[in-house]
Amino acid sequence: MHKRLNKLLCFAAVLTLLICCFAVPAAATGDVAGAVQSTWTKAQGQIKSIANDVVFPVIDVILAILFFAKISTSYFDYRNLCQYHNNKCDSKQDVSKIPELRPTAAQAIGSNEAAVQL
Repeated sequence: MHKRLNKLLCFAAVLTLLICCFAVPAAATGDVAGAVQSTWTKAQGQIKSIANDVVFPVIDVILAILFFAKISTSYFDYRNLCQYHNNKCDSKQDVSKIPELRPTAAQAIGSNEAAVQL
């Protein structure tokens, strides 16, 4: 275990030394801020067109898929709830006819008064 720790520390030291030796310092001369601003103004139209033509439509598609997935899971949950209660649910039946979905008297009054009644 001790030899393995020594090898690991030696490897880390050599790796750190190599990184320091081969690191190239970046020195910029001239007007760096001006170069960045001019590049941004030239690319601004391209960035806006990519965002409008690619990014937003992709986000719209993802949101539409999530919306329809949520609608379908809600519908299947509704159908499973009706099958669990042995009720035939169709579009004309009211869900409030299922006893577990209607609030009890204690829930309708409030939790404080329900605790007093118990």
